[in-house]
Amino acid sequence: DKVSDPYITNLNNGWSELGIKRAQKYVEIDGSLNQNAKLGGIKIGHNLHLNNQGVLSSFKKGISRLEQNVLVVSNINKDDEYQSSDFPSIQAALDFITNERTINNIPTPVDSIENSYLIKVGPGVYDENIVLNQHHNFLTIEGESLNNTKIVMYTTTVNKLVNINSNNIQLKNFSLEINSNIGQSVQTIYGIYCLGKDILIENIKLDLNLTNTNNSNSISIYGINANNFNNLKINNSNIVIDFINLFNTSSIINKYCIFLDNDYSVNNNNILIKNVDLRTNESDNNGNGYGIH
Repeated sequence: DKVSDPYITNLNNGWSELGIKRAQKYVEIDGSLNQNAKLGGIKIGHNLHLNNQGVLSSFKKGISRLEQNVLVVSNINKDDEYQSSDFPSIQAALDFITNERTINNIPTPVDSIENSYLIKVGPGVYDENIVLNQHHNFLTIEGESLNNTKIVMYTTTVNKLVNINSNNIQLKNFSLEINSNIGQSVQTIYGIYCLGKDILIENIKLDLNLTNTNNSNSISIYGINANNFNNLKINNSNIVIDFINLFNTSSIINKYCIFLDNDYSVNNNNILIKNVDLRTNESDNNGNGYGIH
């Protein structure tokens, strides 16, 4: 299949990255595009290089494919790059991947970067919670910018804003918010819940703005909860938990910006937390607030 709308992104290391909208299996690339545009070397996918003479080669020995699993999400269709988006919501794109991998009998869990997906999310406010299941390994969800791409949830009936139950996940460039009164039976609330290995959370602004007006339970609030992780990286991110208790001042409310819940008998629990701003604010002194626990 020919693709008429490639997009090109300049990378910091001098390369350009050529991405193709929609998951097409076969892509025709005109070498003159590279030469005439004077782009320098273009890296295509994970293993292919198009030089400035239009010659295509691979970086390493092995199977090389021009398959580009790139899905585009937008709910406003105002920005030129996102006018022909594939899905109006992030969860719709995730459901598509589940369906594609099920139909094509891709092994679960996916264990190869050859079958990886990139979900590019355009500017806008996305009122949803998202769930990544065992079909979503080797997946990047990338917002346009944390300044203009927001995922927000206005309820705690579902107590996880981003629920990651898969491996090799990258979540980048988002503002994430929960703005809600706490439901009467709720005991735990999560901004990002991670159950998996090789997780990167980068350029994220996470705000949990919660009010308790009718819940007498003790409540635990987590910005990021990493459960039985292996190789977790959190970089260039801000996490703020704002809690107001208007109902029962004797309730114990514990707030954790980052909670590392792991079986430490397992080796290689690599953790990198770099350039993060962590804050908890509260209206009473019952309970504790933690940066990293």
